[in-house]
Amino acid sequence: MKKKNKKIHKKTIRKTIIVSLFAFLLFLSAGCGRQEREINHEMVLSEDYSVSEMGRDITKISSPYGIVCREEDILVCDYSGNKIVILDMDGNYLGEAGTLGSGPLEFIRPTGITRVDQYIYVIDSGNNRLQVLDQKLGFVREIGLPDLRNTESQFLMDIAVTSEGDIYLSSSFTDKRISRIYRISGDNKAEEISSQTFFGYLASKGNQVYGVNSMEFYKEKNVFGTRSGESSLKNITEKKDISELPYKYYPLDFVLYGDSYYCLSGLSASLDRLDSEGAYLDTLAKMPPFQGPCAWVDVSSDGTFYITHRTEGSIFIVRKKVDE
Repeated sequence: MKKKNKKIHKKTIRKTIIVSLFAFLLFLSAGCGRQEREINHEMVLSEDYSVSEMGRDITKISSPYGIVCREEDILVCDYSGNKIVILDMDGNYLGEAGTLGSGPLEFIRPTGITRVDQYIYVIDSGNNRLQVLDQKLGFVREIGLPDLRNTESQFLMDIAVTSEGDIYLSSSFTDKRISRIYRISGDNKAEEISSQTFFGYLASKGNQVYGVNSMEFYKEKNVFGTRSGESSLKNITEKKDISELPYKYYPLDFVLYGDSYYCLSGLSASLDRLDSEGAYLDTLAKMPPFQGPCAWVDVSSDGTFYITHRTEGSIFIVRKKVDE
């Protein structure tokens, strides 16, 4: 009887080991499937556009970040230069505004910039505030921002302002507790608009605000952070997704022009055109690889795109070719 029980016990152990091994292999294969998931982004390079690079010797910008086009010039945040640089429409240096400091028209690490009507809005990240400037880049007022532990590597990154004057801010924080979209309305108080995490860029059109989340958050054992993976194009105002983007597409800044979205992809270091539903159409330009989530784009009224490339310290200009 004991021998029989011993045999049954051995069979049970063997069966348990086999089942456990099978379960482990299933788990491993599922994990590998997640890591090896296909990147479904087939590039179609347009022949209708040309790209040129304007380096530091021409722009006099040490570290280009946020960019905004006006009718006759371009404004660029010089992150490490602590100022706003003015360029002509060909990327040549015209002048600058601001200097290092914490007073009016003084900056510490400016990041995002945008304009609405007669005002220019600048994220003065090192001073934890927004500076509002007039068309001549004169100081108008400042708006204090919540203390979100801005550092040289993590900061409030992008800004969008609606036609009604509501201000939206996004961040590059890797801390899930504070990586949100923040809104500042008429009372100048910043509030989280959602409990969902957001690490990415914003753009506005009229009273609508749109966004792309560049990174997904992960936690492995006691380590957490961000990485490229799932991302989507969102209507922030209506709190809904417009479309999923290709896996590991790693979207950076984007603009709305006509009926399309034009988005920088960290995956392919390209400026891509997406249709009104967020589906990929084609690629206007290829650039050197972006290092880190810091690249901005804006478009002029004639459809010329200007891209800041922190790694190269350059402004890339993407123009539609003229038929000869």
